[in-house]
Amino acid sequence: MAKNRTDPDYGLLEDDPRTTSRNGKLGRLRVRHLQLLDHIDRTGSLTAAAAAIGVSQPAATIMLREVEEAFGRSLIERLHRGGRLNAAGAQVLVRLRVALSALDAATASLHADIALPLVRIGILPLVGIEALCSVVSKLEVTGELPRIEVQTGTVGELLKMLSDGVVDCVVSGFDHDTAATDVQRFQLTRLWEERLVIVAAAGHPLARHRFVELHQLLDETWIRAPEGSRNRQSLDRFFLSAGLIPPPARVVTRSFHIGLGLVSTSRMLAAVPESAFRQYSDRVCQLRIGPQFPSNQVNLMTLRDVTPPPVVKTLEAAFKAYAGELQGGTRKVSSPVSQNKKTAVDKSKH
Repeated sequence: MAKNRTDPDYGLLEDDPRTTSRNGKLGRLRVRHLQLLDHIDRTGSLTAAAAAIGVSQPAATIMLREVEEAFGRSLIERLHRGGRLNAAGAQVLVRLRVALSALDAATASLHADIALPLVRIGILPLVGIEALCSVVSKLEVTGELPRIEVQTGTVGELLKMLSDGVVDCVVSGFDHDTAATDVQRFQLTRLWEERLVIVAAAGHPLARHRFVELHQLLDETWIRAPEGSRNRQSLDRFFLSAGLIPPPARVVTRSFHIGLGLVSTSRMLAAVPESAFRQYSDRVCQLRIGPQFPSNQVNLMTLRDVTPPPVVKTLEAAFKAYAGELQGGTRKVSSPVSQNKKTAVDKSKH
């Protein structure tokens, strides 16, 4: 591939002495050199970074110079009370953090049962729990279950974990704050579509309505996700698109277990993913709202330019099989109609 004229290496051939010299300097870098750059970014101080990796400040200054010589440019902007990464340093660190996380994962693998491969997965707690349980169960039956480390978080948190190499793959969608340039960094495998539903206790007065108008929900008490979460953003947009002010939260929680548990024992409402509702369909019911929430695509994501461990392919195939069951209707899904009929039968017994 031809180099851009603005590239500092433009015009250098692979056997050019300057290229050979730079590659040699890169080969002499140690893990501590990479860790030093990471700690400078985290602390904004060369002194604190030196202490974090267990070397003196003069030694850290020498190491920093070696790193900058290896990459052929300045990576740190020196400040009166410390230092911070410049644009080149930030770009380099994005790649180095993946390498450091890969080293941590390799070490963890060797300290456990090395006969089983390790996969680190990030997953949305509201969307992925049912899917992950199904996937793990089937892999256990087929004898393909690896060691799995599970991280949960918001969309933004999960994508950062993936970018930093903390996890090997992520099962998530994108939120509206995800920039197009960030999306291009990931390799996507489409799994299934997920939409929010509004749920209430089986005995809630609105559960007996054939249809519920959106404005009828404004006077209800709500359990909502935290500010900034995709769930919160989606519900806000749903009301705003209808010209209505989103309802305030009486209870705020990130845990769908807590939220749905409270819904089942109170008069409060909540908006949850369909998969979360299915897990509690014997305790809560779905309100039938006129306009449906728009669906969101759930993907399995890896870094586009980093080869994931082979075991990720096993996990990907299992998630795709789960998604196929959802689309084919072979998984048992409780509908709001059947749930409401069950409620009416139970009431008739009393």
